[in-house]
Amino acid sequence: MNKEQYWEIDKFYSKAASILEEAREHLRKFEYDLCVRRSQEAFELFLKTMFKFIGQEYPQKHDISQEIYDVYSSLKRYDFSAQKVAQIVHRNRTLGLWREKAFYGDEKLGVTAIFTEHEARLALSYAEDISTDCYVVRSRVFSETR
Repeated sequence: MNKEQYWEIDKFYSKAASILEEAREHLRKFEYDLCVRRSQEAFELFLKTMFKFIGQEYPQKHDISQEIYDVYSSLKRYDFSAQKVAQIVHRNRTLGLWREKAFYGDEKLGVTAIFTEHEARLALSYAEDISTDCYVVRSRVFSETR
């Protein structure tokens, strides 16, 4: 990867970091559904960025569990354990399930806000963890492109 490619991909990282900060702000304002929503978006964008940094195309679908398993061998290069990759798969699935409810609530019951502080903090912690994972990959790729 050359420096231009790196900087182009790094724009995704910056955008994901901004969205993560928005999620934190929503938590501070007790806007739990919005925190979950933005945490899921940040998680997805950090994951997409990791895929791009390791030279893999990010699939255009929400459940990318198999694709995450498929890049495990590439992630081992960045010291990702099987447990870490399994956690990423689980967290991606969980946040994917929460995505629609974070947008719309429960329309059948007419409830627009369904997430609690506990769930918002959990979603945010998942996004923060993938942010750290992405940072590790980003830093290593940057040192290799110098």
